[in-house]
Formats: sequence, structure tokens, C-alpha cells
Amino acid sequence: MAGQAQGVIPHLVVEDAAAALKFYKKGLGASETMRMPADDGKRILHAEIAVNGARVFVMDDFPEHSGGKRSTPAALSGT
Repeated sequence: MAGQAQGVIPHLVVEDAAAALKFYKKGLGASETMRMPADDGKRILHAEIAVNGARVFVMDDFPEHSGGKRSTPAALSGT
């Protein structure tokens, strides 16, 4: 499988991406490969971690980019 692209990359929208990344690193042994802060200096626009060789994208919620609607699991009645 060397050289093949990952078919699906999970993209997680969370309340506090910095805290989530810290948790994923500690709890899952993830390694952070990229972090792009938002212009406000408080949120993360895009981050990438590797978990057992799989890529996962993580970002803070930006309701101002989706008509004021939140996109986190809790806001969508998920877990």
C-alpha cells in the first residue's frame, strides 16, 4: 500500500481545536503534522494529525462562514 493515497480523510469540526489536538496527541498517540491559525489568533483554521498512519483534519467551528449556524457535533445533536 505504500504510495497510495488515503481514500477518505475525516474532517473534525470541534469547539476547541487546540484542546482537541492536545487530547488526540496524548490519548491516541497522534502526531501533529500541520497547524494553520485563523486570522483572529484564537482559533485553528486547519490542522492535520496522523493517527496510525491515517490523516485526520481538525478545525475550530466558524459559524460566521455558514450563515451563523454552528457545525460541531453538539450543535448538530451528535456526540
